[in-house]
Amino acid sequence: GLNLDILLVALLFVAALIAFRVGRAVLRKSAADRVFDDILPVSSKTRLHGSMALLLAFVILAGLLGSEMILGAFLAGVVLSLLSGPYQTQLKGDLDAIGFGFFIPVFFLMVGVEFDLPALVRSPRTWVLAPLLLVGAYVIKVLPALVFRFGFTWKQTLAGGLLLSSRLSLIIAASEIGLRLGAIDEPTNAAFILVAAVTATASPILFNSLTAAGTASARSAVAVVGATDLALQTARELTALKEKVHFIDIAGAPAEAARAAGFAILGAPARSDGLGGVKFPPLKSLLALTPEDDVNLTVCREARALGIRHVVVFVNDCTRLSEFAALGVQPFAPGLYRATLLAFMARHPDLFGVMTSSRADHQVREILVLSRSMSGRPLKDLALGGDLLVLSVRRGDESLVPHGDTKLLEGDWVTVYGDGGPIDALQTRLESLA
Repeated sequence: GLNLDILLVALLFVAALIAFRVGRAVLRKSAADRVFDDILPVSSKTRLHGSMALLLAFVILAGLLGSEMILGAFLAGVVLSLLSGPYQTQLKGDLDAIGFGFFIPVFFLMVGVEFDLPALVRSPRTWVLAPLLLVGAYVIKVLPALVFRFGFTWKQTLAGGLLLSSRLSLIIAASEIGLRLGAIDEPTNAAFILVAAVTATASPILFNSLTAAGTASARSAVAVVGATDLALQTARELTALKEKVHFIDIAGAPAEAARAAGFAILGAPARSDGLGGVKFPPLKSLLALTPEDDVNLTVCREARALGIRHVVVFVNDCTRLSEFAALGVQPFAPGLYRATLLAFMARHPDLFGVMTSSRADHQVREILVLSRSMSGRPLKDLALGGDLLVLSVRRGDESLVPHGDTKLLEGDWVTVYGDGGPIDALQTRLESLA
């Protein structure tokens, strides 16, 4: 029933409510806002200092009331979340740095100090218990994770289940509570700690090994049909920009010249008349660059039937543009776009230089968002730094002007400009299937 301990815990919640009401009342006043705005540029850690003071206050209050200190810390975090407003992202980053850089390592340092390895070794019972606990720790996570198979591959499903098995702090905390209550003995507690350490260490390694190949293959390639001089020059430009390029060898467009130039060749075991017998890797684009419009039209029609989303075709006869446009491909006719390109160069010479630059360390790149962990996150949370600029976000047929609050969704195409290294890092994050 109701007793003094429960009432004391309730007082902790009352204190949190009072702190929230007082804080909100203070921050509502325009004078206080001006004071904070004046102070913040001088000391960007002002809110962090206030957060630490609030944390200490609630931890001390929880101790005085005989409650758990972690409850006081939790309530302090709830109050901070409600009061931080537009500064929440910055404040969360500062608190993460302190927590993961100091407090959490100290916690696990104490876990290591208290780990009784001799007790584990002396108890033959735990020699059997520890492997059983390890197997159970993986089974109870991998089996429910099989539901992921409806949306992912078997390899990704297994990788997800293995990663979910990594739960070091939860197992250690539960084991410590059981030891204090006398529900388990010291050798059993040591076995739990050992299993937690093994799963926390092995699970990320297994996850990365299973997803590494999938992530690498998710980096889409560009396929080229037709080994003309223009096609070879285009392939060299793409290769200089660190794109993977494959030439397709079919009956209407042999690729001997591309093979002699050292490019990878895709084709059926016996050269076929079309794309049907070709085993494609994940493709970003397909370029139909043969000198024959009839061959290009056939290639575009087959590419669309195979589900290749972005097809670019070289059209020699401008009168046939409507045939290609009807397929939903991107036609390129030099005779038609020559005046447009010249006008663009005259109006935007610097922008044209950026768009046509082949420097791998300074470029414009389109990145497809494949990562579900990045989906729904605003651009300001990506921490792009000063070496990257997001130019646009294309969602289906809609082109979005990017802002800090623009949220990415899976399937978006993000156009970025900057140095090659930061772009590569961002592309890995956005295309990662992890």
